[in-house]
Amino acid sequence: ETITLDLEGTNVEIPVRYGGPFQDLARGEGDSKPPLVFLLSSPSLREASIGVEVGTSGIFACTKQNITKAINAGLASVADVMAVQGLSMWKKHCSRSGVRGDIEEGYFEEISNNNIGNVWRRLLSQKPLSKDTVDENLLIAAEAWAMGRAVPQDDPVYVFGSDVDTEALADEALRRWVKAFFL
Repeated sequence: ETITLDLEGTNVEIPVRYGGPFQDLARGEGDSKPPLVFLLSSPSLREASIGVEVGTSGIFACTKQNITKAINAGLASVADVMAVQGLSMWKKHCSRSGVRGDIEEGYFEEISNNNIGNVWRRLLSQKPLSKDTVDENLLIAAEAWAMGRAVPQDDPVYVFGSDVDTEALADEALRRWVKAFFL
């Protein structure tokens, strides 16, 4: 799926990515899909006060109007924009909750600020999801994941009593899930 931006009379298509479950919190009457969140990586947005920076990442959450304004003003390009439908939310003030809790539990790693730009550019190279692009897009996501790792992957872990690598098994499960629910 893509979304069209009207940039001073020129229409451009941006791939829409899936960001996670969404709890009807921002959904209006009659809306059938979660709202889009636009993410933009451009240092000039800070000075222009466009969007809201996500932490200190240099990535800004924006509205469609913010994105159009930034691109038309020459502060960013279409290639800097990521559109995400849906989002995941955690409670903010709980013991070991949210993204921080998931990092502390070892489910995720923080990406160093030195790697954010490389990971961002790699993810932006994904094409709109289709039967023809699903495998390439998942490969790009895996490459971006590897680029963001703070330390290289240890030796593979295998499923008990087999030669099946658990990471390969997880990647195959993700591929099948994406094909079942998004195509």
